[in-house]
Amino acid sequence: MPADHVPTEDPRSTSVHPPRANGVTTTLPERRRLGTRRPVRVAVIGAGNWGPNLARSFADDAASGLVVVADLEAERLARLQRDLPGVRITTDYTTLFDMTLDAVAIATPPHTHFAIATAALEQGLNCLVETPLTTSVRDARALVALARARDRRLMVGHTVEFTPAVVEMRRMIQDGELGEVYFIDAVRTNLGHYQLGTDALWDLAPHDVSTANFLLDDQPVRVTAQAGSYVMRGVNDLVYLHLEYPSGALVSIRVSWIDPDKTRRTTVVGNEKMLVYDELEQLEKLRLYDRGVAAPPGYNAEEGELACTYRYGDITIPHIPWEEPLRLETRHFVEAVAAGADPRSDGTSGLRVVEVLEAAERSLALGRGVDIEEIRSDADDRGPTL
Repeated sequence: MPADHVPTEDPRSTSVHPPRANGVTTTLPERRRLGTRRPVRVAVIGAGNWGPNLARSFADDAASGLVVVADLEAERLARLQRDLPGVRITTDYTTLFDMTLDAVAIATPPHTHFAIATAALEQGLNCLVETPLTTSVRDARALVALARARDRRLMVGHTVEFTPAVVEMRRMIQDGELGEVYFIDAVRTNLGHYQLGTDALWDLAPHDVSTANFLLDDQPVRVTAQAGSYVMRGVNDLVYLHLEYPSGALVSIRVSWIDPDKTRRTTVVGNEKMLVYDELEQLEKLRLYDRGVAAPPGYNAEEGELACTYRYGDITIPHIPWEEPLRLETRHFVEAVAAGADPRSDGTSGLRVVEVLEAAERSLALGRGVDIEEIRSDADDRGPTL
């Protein structure tokens, strides 16, 4: 989710001092242990659209302590400090590295994620990075490898995965309540807003790609994309994605910045039951349909009309206690940092989403479907962005 902090220089060239606790230089393992005995100390980088929400969530959680927020725009910081008066502010995120912090949350434009997260991980900080993790597969791979080498937690902000209704959808699918999943159809549309340096694919599709992977507990093997650029030449404001999964399940995703209705709806169709999730519904977010259709035994499609059997059963609206997904996400991140455990939406899950987005871009350029292995093979031949 975009914000507008942009680094003023390559953070890897910045000379900083090691973090200190009580005036004593702290080694990286000691810093991690400190996080288990006191609130995890967090900084937020980026105070644009999503950063203030992250700041509020960390500030309200007793398990974390929001220490500082960084952004290039002083006016944004002043507004945020009025809402969170105990929080320090800075226009230079590299000054965070002189503070005794355990983690940073990065809510800056996607093209800045790699440089900022690299600098933070190299300083021994755990990272929560908003989706998409990076804008290339090779950069996402490099962050995953760096986090592993430094024994830091790298988590990606796949907030939808922490929505209670979506968690229940995954349980139903994995427990076989829907039977064999035929396909998933996801729609994410609204009117605007157009942003520099991105398009509807990179702005909206990461949420539905990560959700599909989460629901199916798998990743696609092939991606086909179509797009339209209507309002601004070269900026895709309408994108269709077609994802093929190893199980045979198909996922269709439509994202758009140019639609009269704001829509956030996911439909899952199985051979036994069907699910519809509407994120914008206040009370009845999830509906389970006991409906389906079956072909007659021994049918031959070339021998006239098919006498299919249709089933119209009950519609069930499960009672799912509501908790704010962002609050659940930031709490999960803090718990992972404190325990030194891998988070649910870790760097690898973020990498898998970037693979799909890069495959979609190639599909648009070549006018054909693209295998994920093709994207991975090309990334093997290239190093990370310098």
